[in-house]
Amino acid sequence: KRAGMAQPSFYVHFADMDDLLVELTKVVARQLRESMGAVSASLRGGASDLQELTQRSVEVALRTIAAQPQMIRIFMVEQAHPKSTIGSRVRAGLDAYLEDLMDDFHGFPIAKGVPRHRVRLFADMVVACVVTAGLGIAEGRHQMDDDLVMRLSKGILAWAEALRTDLPPIAPQP
Repeated sequence: KRAGMAQPSFYVHFADMDDLLVELTKVVARQLRESMGAVSASLRGGASDLQELTQRSVEVALRTIAAQPQMIRIFMVEQAHPKSTIGSRVRAGLDAYLEDLMDDFHGFPIAKGVPRHRVRLFADMVVACVVTAGLGIAEGRHQMDDDLVMRLSKGILAWAEALRTDLPPIAPQP
């Protein structure tokens, strides 16, 4: 209705609501990839200031997520449904993004010798944290400012450092 389209016109362009959501998934995923493209290019180009690049990446991701909160929520819900067409698209896109993030991270000295499964855990944690913060900005729980970006970035780099070291097992509590 808001687009000024009658229902028959809708079905000229889309088979059903799932078809529309699949197309929206492609648009939002493309916007995110494009917005992160410059930052990823810097990473692959051998930039050495990991703190600055992390901050830039976090800021771009937060702004992108906060600008599309409804779609991000749909993506989060749909990816949990194994038979959902939208969910399979979201899972495939997320897996591709995580692979890129892991490859970018492996380009830095902090990641030397870190097993791939630990880097995957790191990438999953980063995405979950940034998506949650981005939705928090959209919902007014968090304010988009330099302090938030800096603190998230420092937390991400602390996680990265924890990946590098073999931690002693946690002793059971009496």
